[in-house]
Amino acid sequence: MRIGGGLHWDMLLGLGLRAAGALASFVLVWLVARMFGADAVGLYQLGVTTATTVSMFVSLGLDILLVREVGPLLSGGQADRAMAIYRAMQKLVLRAGVAMLVLLVLLAPLLSDRVLDQPEALAFLQLSAPIVLLLPLLKLANAFLRSRGDVVLSQSLEGVFYSGLAALGLGLVWFFGADSGPLLPPALYVGGLLLATGVGLYAVHRMVTGDPLPAVERPDTMRGAAIIAPQIIQMLGDWLLLVIVTAWLSVADTGIYRTAFQIALLLGIVYASFGLMASPHLAKAAAGEDRGEIFRILRSVRLLGLALCLPAAIGIALLADPLLGLFGETFVSGALALQLLLLGQLVNVGFGPVGGALVMMKREGLVAGIEVVATLAGMGLAAALIAPYGLAGAAAGALAAVLIRNLAQFIALHWVARRMALSQ
Repeated sequence: MRIGGGLHWDMLLGLGLRAAGALASFVLVWLVARMFGADAVGLYQLGVTTATTVSMFVSLGLDILLVREVGPLLSGGQADRAMAIYRAMQKLVLRAGVAMLVLLVLLAPLLSDRVLDQPEALAFLQLSAPIVLLLPLLKLANAFLRSRGDVVLSQSLEGVFYSGLAALGLGLVWFFGADSGPLLPPALYVGGLLLATGVGLYAVHRMVTGDPLPAVERPDTMRGAAIIAPQIIQMLGDWLLLVIVTAWLSVADTGIYRTAFQIALLLGIVYASFGLMASPHLAKAAAGEDRGEIFRILRSVRLLGLALCLPAAIGIALLADPLLGLFGETFVSGALALQLLLLGQLVNVGFGPVGGALVMMKREGLVAGIEVVATLAGMGLAAALIAPYGLAGAAAGALAAVLIRNLAQFIALHWVARRMALSQ
């Protein structure tokens, strides 16, 4: 299904589908908590988060690079060349994905025993390992579909499809009282992701005309790595924070923290969805060196995002205790952490996809440098505050990283735009 329309329609449609995905993830974690407890939530989140972080090294930003390269080609009627670029990137992802999947499986015993000090995490890490290959393949297919205008399909597969299937499967097991164990949630999650990836690959394959594809240059993985470096650094920071919480507090605290994090992501989906939907528009504006259009896009994203998120943030913050209490009495200890994480997501929405705009303006190195500083500062503060303040200390470190990142990127964007104006 191909959807026309402008930026606002794309953003709202993408938001609705990602909101459904976030709701499915929320229900999935709630089911894990009610069926197996906080420890199982922590182990499940460690497995999925670890595999997702490793998958970033597989994708190497090729999905973002694909949007930047094939968007203008598809608009210009060069679909065969766009498909050739996609196929070349897909081959790289397949090779790297298989290698990293095997590596994670082999290193899982060391990670669970020595790093996490949680031997029971081994099975969760190994069961979640296929995410390393499947998620980059799905993201690449979705990037192509989104560039072509297939917003509904690409955003449906992005999260609501596989999270929804996993939640549905686990809910049925709970409803019928069937025998199950804590390894069932990651198994269902990986199974849903496998099906979503298959649908995405088939949807792209249907676009092949049968004509020979033109020869294209080997994808520039260094450029892709430069593009994705900020996200990798940020995800590594989030993952290391989980490791610290697990090692210094407990695996149950890890489950509580990630549950609070996931609730806060109800606002984060606005930032992520609007950023994804705005990226093709930002790419076109950056290619034309239209700095006025870049700032107009960012302003639209900010205003619409704040209009949607500010009331929700206030409501969730006021209801932090009862919301976390839905998962179990022990989860209420993460209420202050949830409020701090909500503030961080609100800051993200308020600034908008400034980093994405800089990437589309080919300032990946600048964004990566800012991310290194922000992540290190946030991690340092979190490490200092976790011992005296527990989960709230971890959330305070995450909030500090968000503030530093957004302020620095905002200043950098205006500096780059000024240089662009002087060069014209």
